[in-house]
Amino acid sequence: MVLLRRLLVDIDVEDVIGDIDIDVEGITCDSREVKHNFIFIAIPGYRVDGHSYIETAIENGSSVIACEKFPNNIHDSVTYVLIKKAPYGFAFAIISSNFYGNPSKEIKIIGITGTNGKTSTVHILHRMFTTMGFKVGMISTIHNQIGTDEVYATNYTTPLPNVINKLLRRMIDKGCSHCFMEVSSHSIVEHRISGLHFTGSVFTNLTHDHLDFHKTMDEYAKAKQILFNEMPSSGFALYNKDSEYSDFMMKNCKCRIFSYAIHSDNATFTGEILENNINRMKLKLNEHIVNSKLIGTYNAYNILTAFSVAMVMGYDPAAVSDAISSVDCVKGRMEIIRPLNGHEGPIVIVDYAHSPDSIRKVLQGINDIKPAKCRLITVLGCGGDRDRFKRPIMAQIAVELSDFVVFTEDNSRMEDINDIIKDMVIGLTEYEVKTK
Repeated sequence: MVLLRRLLVDIDVEDVIGDIDIDVEGITCDSREVKHNFIFIAIPGYRVDGHSYIETAIENGSSVIACEKFPNNIHDSVTYVLIKKAPYGFAFAIISSNFYGNPSKEIKIIGITGTNGKTSTVHILHRMFTTMGFKVGMISTIHNQIGTDEVYATNYTTPLPNVINKLLRRMIDKGCSHCFMEVSSHSIVEHRISGLHFTGSVFTNLTHDHLDFHKTMDEYAKAKQILFNEMPSSGFALYNKDSEYSDFMMKNCKCRIFSYAIHSDNATFTGEILENNINRMKLKLNEHIVNSKLIGTYNAYNILTAFSVAMVMGYDPAAVSDAISSVDCVKGRMEIIRPLNGHEGPIVIVDYAHSPDSIRKVLQGINDIKPAKCRLITVLGCGGDRDRFKRPIMAQIAVELSDFVVFTEDNSRMEDINDIIKDMVIGLTEYEVKTK
């Protein structure tokens, strides 16, 4: 339990109806999650307005309502806090951080942002640091994890702020020294990460994606840039010098800045692919040789990113190189499924690529390492209720780089699967397209 007065530190409060010297037992912006003595944060959302659910929250046990406008119906047993209108989700983030005792000040948080590579890099870092003897946490698209044994399902790349801060507090209580965290552009714009104290931030790349939300690449880039603009001077920023957006991302950054690259000159940390086949990859990272179980050029970037983070943080390069060698493939990221017991049969590679650039890099990577006699059969889908403009581009790339392509469903959500596939095949006039 936390005293309501303490939760309102750094919040611009305009008015209060009721008592702020009361205990609060939980926090949420979802009225369905409210329990006894919770504070309910009424957020004017993109699709629904949280103010419409204040009565439901009170019925479910909320004793405190934080809102931007007082409701017409005031309950004597409930405290209402009128918060000055702020950027979407900002107050929710600050109150969440206060509720859990500002845990980000007690753990080293490394935030990874970019269109591609976030998930793989976070998982590589988690496994690498675990191998080096640290107890660490991870906030990721696949799942959230504390140490090696506590795994929590997730619906977000970057969770809502009450979940983030709860996880961070749990990590600290369990003895974690680091947290490696994916930071999505949505979470930056929606202020889910406001109030967090990052030790370091990493930029991987920026390519076409999420334009259903950001509308333009310029707006998408500006959203990512906020993470680096707000880094404290005591922290560090690490960026991929091979990305065309690297200079833009670092333009307003006031902390220590480091770079990594495979192709560009004068990067702080460099990578070179010495060997790359269906079984393994051999890399030269600065002057250190690393043998990896991961395959594909884009994984070379992910490994180099993780290596660079560890170097910036001052860890022994030999220990880091050994730890990288022990990292297995990440689920759904160039994940190889081989025939059982050495039998002959197709090699299946699973990758959750969902943008034009990631599709291209995955398929080019496979073509680079597959035996010449092997055909490449690609099974591809596009998510529903998301950026429609990338669908024909992804389909075009798939047919150009594959021997045969099957278009199918991939989380169509509320959209008709037939409409999604029509968007995908619309530009394939020079290819034979068959429907089932």
